[in-house]
Amino acid sequence: MADEIAGKIAIVTGGSRNIGRAIADRFLAEGATVIITCRTRSEGEAATADMVKNGGKAFYIRQDITSGEDWQHLTEQVMRDHGRIDILVCCAGYSTSESVLEGSLKTLRTTLDTNLRSCFLALKYVSPPMRQAGKGSIVFITSTSSKVGYENYSAYCASKGGERVLAKSAALELAKDGVRVNSLGPGICKTTMSAEIDPALDERIPIKRRAEASEIAGGVLFLASDRSSFVTGAELFIDGGMVAI
Repeated sequence: MADEIAGKIAIVTGGSRNIGRAIADRFLAEGATVIITCRTRSEGEAATADMVKNGGKAFYIRQDITSGEDWQHLTEQVMRDHGRIDILVCCAGYSTSESVLEGSLKTLRTTLDTNLRSCFLALKYVSPPMRQAGKGSIVFITSTSSKVGYENYSAYCASKGGERVLAKSAALELAKDGVRVNSLGPGICKTTMSAEIDPALDERIPIKRRAEASEIAGGVLFLASDRSSFVTGAELFIDGGMVAI
């Protein structure tokens, strides 16, 4: 699939670790230029240095994904340095476990801002240069929580459900301009973010194991590449069969 994204310019939010890092690494292996973003400068710079050491064309831009100003700055800098944006993957996210009855409004706000508001801002600032170019692929990394509910994860499920449907609405708006918008919902994956999830839940996965981050990255590569040129407004779940239950 290398010829599909070789030479393309891709932004991956949350690209310094976990699923985001796996996506960035896969894109680099396929010949894309990758700009990763995250809030912690030392983490982003270390990840980028590692990618470059391995032969990739990787760059880091510090970003708070809940900030419109940061999205504007990111878009302007990438356009200035690289001339275009072909691919955007919104992977950075936030999750915490709280009862809907006892959870705080602060937690709700943080979760919605990080997971949903950030995607709205991404569309607002990154889609215009894609529209002008007449092409582009945007992928939101959601979760099985966007499709089914989980006890004590109401805020997270609400944010991811909103993200999934936002992708569909944006896909309808941007289709006429050649910009595709899709979502990919990972199941339980071997990441630091899912380390707190009860191992007993693994028994609910029909395939009986957690996903490798590289398996998620393969699906994102498909949605980002020209192999999926007729796919927009779609939702792909890489979850070992969880949403089929």
